[in-house]
Amino acid sequence: MPAIENEVTTWGRDSVLTRWLTDHHIKTRVFSSENQKPGEIILVGLNPPDDRDTLASFTALVKHIAGGSKAVFLSPEVFRQGKNKVRYLPLANKGSLSDLYSWLYLKDEWAKHHPIFEGLPAGGLMDHQFYREIIPSNAWIGQDSPREAVAGAIKSSLDYSSGLMVSVNDFGAGQFILNTLLIRENLGIHPASERLLRNMIRYATREHERPALKSGIDFETTLKTIGYK
Repeated sequence: MPAIENEVTTWGRDSVLTRWLTDHHIKTRVFSSENQKPGEIILVGLNPPDDRDTLASFTALVKHIAGGSKAVFLSPEVFRQGKNKVRYLPLANKGSLSDLYSWLYLKDEWAKHHPIFEGLPAGGLMDHQFYREIIPSNAWIGQDSPREAVAGAIKSSLDYSSGLMVSVNDFGAGQFILNTLLIRENLGIHPASERLLRNMIRYATREHERPALKSGIDFETTLKTIGYK
């Protein structure tokens, strides 16, 4: 497994993720809305940090991303409010989180050659013998095109539907990775889940080595655009 040299900022409540980071001696700090460190990599778990004011918590998070932080959203569940699965998704066009599962006419999952899949089978259809426990039934559908489409699924046997399971999205001067793969659910169970998580962190770190982008957005206007105001 590749080493994680950089400190990781954790946002939210997720005992599975916290335990994994501790067990593997990865340096962490808890997210602070008042203190944004240069080169900050934010790992977002299953639950927001404060159920009493989830909107304020997400607003502080996306402010850091707009300011240049890189965030990894491991679970789409974190964006849910009641029955609305995409309430806090930080995109103007939120689309949907949709189920592509079918009992007979199956979808075809793909993953392209990308640093997130470094050291893993990629560059075509995902091998179920290798990935079956990690492949989800759902995918992001209907959002605007991301910066990078990394992995997704297509169902074209009976009807047609397709979506993304891993994508990289620009947001101001920063970026965030969206994911539906069952990575956190398989930490300590399936080695590929650990490799994917390490790769995501290392990829976010690698992106910080590039020249910094200017934010280029009016943050207050952006909050309205993504439905945070």
